[in-house]
Amino acid sequence: MSGLYTTLFVIVGIFMLMVPVPSMVLDVLFAFNLVFSLLVLMISLYTRSATEFSSFPSLMLFAVFFHLVLIVSSARAILVTGNPGALATAFGKLIMGQGNWVVGLVIFVVLLIVQYMVITSGQQRISEVAARFTLDAMPGRQMAIDADLSAGFITPEEARRQRDSLRKESDFFGAMDGASRFVRGETMASALAAVVNALGGMVVGLLKGEAAVDALLHYLGVAIGVALQIAISSLALSLSAALLVARVSSEQSLGEEITSELMAFPGLVRILGIVLLVTSLLPGVPKLLLIPLGVLLIWFGRTPKPAAETALPEQVEAKRLYEQLSEPEAMLGFVGVDAVELEFGYELLPLFDTTSGQDILDSIALLRKNLSEEFGFPIPGIRIHDNLGLKPNQYRIKLRGVTAGEGILEMGLLLAMGEGSDLEKVSGVPTKEPVFNLDAKWIPPSDKLKAEAAGLTVVDCGTIVITHLGEVLKSSLADLITRQNIKDIVDYVGRSHPAVVEELQQVASLGDVEFVFRYLLQERLPVRDVVRVFELITDSLRASRDLREAGELARKACVPYLLETLAEEEGTIKVITLKPDMERALIESYQPGSEIGFALSGENLRKIIDEIKKAWEMSHSYAENAVLVVHPRIRRALWELLSRQGLKELTVLSYNEIMDAKYVVVGSVGA
Repeated sequence: MSGLYTTLFVIVGIFMLMVPVPSMVLDVLFAFNLVFSLLVLMISLYTRSATEFSSFPSLMLFAVFFHLVLIVSSARAILVTGNPGALATAFGKLIMGQGNWVVGLVIFVVLLIVQYMVITSGQQRISEVAARFTLDAMPGRQMAIDADLSAGFITPEEARRQRDSLRKESDFFGAMDGASRFVRGETMASALAAVVNALGGMVVGLLKGEAAVDALLHYLGVAIGVALQIAISSLALSLSAALLVARVSSEQSLGEEITSELMAFPGLVRILGIVLLVTSLLPGVPKLLLIPLGVLLIWFGRTPKPAAETALPEQVEAKRLYEQLSEPEAMLGFVGVDAVELEFGYELLPLFDTTSGQDILDSIALLRKNLSEEFGFPIPGIRIHDNLGLKPNQYRIKLRGVTAGEGILEMGLLLAMGEGSDLEKVSGVPTKEPVFNLDAKWIPPSDKLKAEAAGLTVVDCGTIVITHLGEVLKSSLADLITRQNIKDIVDYVGRSHPAVVEELQQVASLGDVEFVFRYLLQERLPVRDVVRVFELITDSLRASRDLREAGELARKACVPYLLETLAEEEGTIKVITLKPDMERALIESYQPGSEIGFALSGENLRKIIDEIKKAWEMSHSYAENAVLVVHPRIRRALWELLSRQGLKELTVLSYNEIMDAKYVVVGSVGA
C-alpha cells in the first residue's frame, strides 16, 4: 500500500501542474507542506546516525517536487483569482508588516539570501565532501571488515551486517550529493516565481482597472506569502540535510550529545559566568541582562550531576558483568578454548592497527587462505587480542590454550639474519630469531641496505609474526582438526559428490575420517583431492578396519601434490636412502603397534637417528628439500621415531611412492 500511495502522490502532483486548484485545497497543501518539513527536521535532530534515516534523499526529492507543484498551482491561482489561499495571504501580511512594503520586501530578500548563500550552499558543500570521503574510504573499510572476519574478531553474520551498513552509508551520501543540488535550484525557482507572480499579478490588476499601487501591494503580498511558505519548508529540509550529513554516528540523539559535551567541562562554564559578571561592571553595559546570565552560568557549573550520571564506566561495566554472570547459562561462555590465539603486549598494538600502515591482519587472512589451499584443510579463525600479562614487546601463539610459540620484538627496528661472519659486518643488538632460533641482530631501518649488501636477510616485525604463525600452524595441522571440521568437509563434498559421501558414511564414522585426516596432516601431506581421499578410505575400510592401513592407502591421493612441492631444478627430487644393512636391520626389528616401533637397543637407535640427521643436514648445502626414502613397511614407524627426536620436518617416503618420479640420490645412510 505504501508504494501505491507514493505513485498516487506523483500522479496527482503532475495533474496539479495542468489543472486549476481551489484556494481551500492550496491552504491544506501548504499546511501539510510545513508540517511535513518540520517533522523531517525533528526526526533529523533525534536520529543517531545518518543511515537511520536512509530514505531522506528520496524524501527530499519528493519534497522538492511538491514545492514545485505548489509554486505552479499558486501562481495560477494568483494570476486567475488573486487569492492563493488564506495561509499565503496571512504569511504575506506577516512579512509585509503594518503596510510598510519596503521593510517586508527587504526582510524577504534577506531570508532568501541567508537560505541560498549560507544554508543551502553549505549543505551542498558538506554533501559533496562527505560523499567523496565516504566513497574513498569504502575499499579500506571493506578490507578491514574482511580482515576482522578472517582473524575471527567478528562472526559472518556481523560481517554481513557491517557490509550492509557500509553499503547503505555509501548509497546515502552518494544520493545526498545529488539531491542537495535540487534544493538549491528550488530556492532560486521560488524567488523568481515570487517576482513573476508580483509583476504578472500587477499587470492583471491593471487590466481589471485597479490602481497600480494597490495592485502591486496586493499581488506582491500574496506572492511573497507563497514564496515565504516554500522558503520556510525548504529551509527546514536544507537544515535537516546538513544535520544528517554532518552527523557523527553516536548512541545519543543530537540534543543529548551536544548537551553532554558542552557540560562536560563545568569549570569552563563557571569561568564564563565570572567573565560575564566582570563585563557587567563596564560602564554602559546592560547589567540587568549580564548579571543574571552570569549567575545562572555559575550555578550551572556548580550543580553536581545526578548520582546515576556520576557512576564510573568501570562501575557500570562491573554491574553489567555481575548481572550477566548471575545467569547459569553465562558460565557456558567460559567452556572450551580457541583453536588458535595470537596474543601481544601493548607496544605491539601498532602492528594490528589499520590506521598505522603496518596492519598485519590482511597478511594473517592471506596466510590462512594460502595454508587452506596448500593442505586442503580449512584453517580455523585466529583470535587476536592484547594480553597485559605479557611483556610490552612480546607476542605469544597459542594452540587450544597451550603456548606453541612466542617471541620478543623491537618496534621501529629491523631483524637481520645470517651467518656469524656476515652479522659482524653490521652493528646492532644481538638476539635470536624467534622462529628458527637463528643468530640475528636488531638494526635501525637506515642500515637495511648495508645489511642486505652484506648478505643478510632483513625482515620487519610484522613479517616475523606472520612467519612464526605460519610455521606453528603448519607443524600443528593435525592438532587443529576436529570432528566438526570433518563434518563440514563431508557436507561440502556431499553437495557435489553425493554418491562418494553416501558410500563413505556406510563404512566410516566421523571419528574414522578424522583419524585418517590427522594421520595425513601429521606428515604435512596436502589433502587437496578430498574426493579421492574419501574413495580410498572407503575402499580400505571395506577390506579391513585398520585405520592406519586406510591412512597409508589415502596417501596415494596426497603424495603426487607433495612431490610437486619437493621437486627442485628440472623437476628432480633429491633423496636420501638407507644402506642395505641398516634398512634390513630396521625391517627385521620392526614391531607394529609398539611404542618405539623397532626392537633395537637404545644405543643402536640413537646411532641410526644421528646418522640420518647428519646426512639430512649435509644435504642442505646442495638440496633444499631432500627426502628420506625407505621400505614401505617401515616408512611410518621410522617417521614417527624421527619426529619424536626433533626431525619432524624431514619427509619420509616409500620406494613405491617415488617410483614414477624423477629423482636423484644425494646421500646414503649406514655403514
